[in-house]
Amino acid sequence: MCGIFAYIGEQPLKLTTVISILKELEEDQLSVDTSPVGGHGAGIAVVQDGEIYLSKVGRKGSESPAENLLKNISGSWRFNEAKIIVGHVRRASKQFQQTIPYSECTQPYLTRCTGRYSIISVHNGFLKNYMELLRDFQLKHIFESEKVVLIDSEIFPHLMEELLFKYEDKEKIENILFDKIEGNNTVLLLVCKKLCKEVYVLHKGATRGLYVWRNNRNLLLCSRRHIVERHLHELASKLERVVEIKPRVADNLVFHLKL
Repeated sequence: MCGIFAYIGEQPLKLTTVISILKELEEDQLSVDTSPVGGHGAGIAVVQDGEIYLSKVGRKGSESPAENLLKNISGSWRFNEAKIIVGHVRRASKQFQQTIPYSECTQPYLTRCTGRYSIISVHNGFLKNYMELLRDFQLKHIFESEKVVLIDSEIFPHLMEELLFKYEDKEKIENILFDKIEGNNTVLLLVCKKLCKEVYVLHKGATRGLYVWRNNRNLLLCSRRHIVERHLHELASKLERVVEIKPRVADNLVFHLKL
C-alpha cells in the first residue's frame, strides 16, 4: 500500500514543501503498519499555466525516491510553486516487487487516451479485480506500466475515461466507480480539459488512511494527518477537516468536486 497527497488551492504551495511531505510519508510507519508507507518510488504531477508537468522515480539502490525526485524537478522545472499538486509515494504489492526500479510503475499516472480529457490519478491499495475491469474496456488505451508489467493502479484513470465517455451524470459516474472496484483502495482522480475541471476521491475498505481538509476554494488531502499538520499547520488550521479515516480502519467514501 502507498501514500497519496494532493493540494488544489488559491495560493501556490512550494514544491520543496510537498517533497518534504513525500519524504516523511515514504518513511512513516505506525504501530498498525507492517511496512513503511513508501520507499519503492515517488512521483509528483503539477498543473501550471494550463500545462501538466509530471516527474517520477523508482527506487534503485538505497537512495530515497523522494530525494531523487527533488533532484529531478530542481534540474528541469522552471517554477518552484504551484496551485495544483498531486503527489505519491509507492510501496509495491507483493506481486509487483520486481517492478520497484521502474518509473513506469510509479505514480501519478497521466492518461489522454480519448483526446477529450487529461486525467491524473494517485492510488493507495490493491485493485483486486483490475484484470476483469480491463477486459470490459471498450476504448483503445495505452498503458505506461505495460512496458514492464501492467500495474493495477494504472487501471483507475482509464476506467474513468471509459465512464466519462459513456455518462454525463457525475453522481452516476462516482457511484459506478465505487461499485466496480474490489479490494482496499483510496484513489484521487483529477479530470482536466484545458483547465482542471473536477476531482473525484474514493475510499473503500481499510487503507493507509485518508484525511481531507477543505473550504470552498481549497482542497488538501493526504494519507497521514500528522505529516500534513506538521508541514502545513497554518494552511490546515484555516480549513475544515471534512474526512478522517484512520489507517487500517475500514470505511467507505466517494465524492466529486467541480473546480
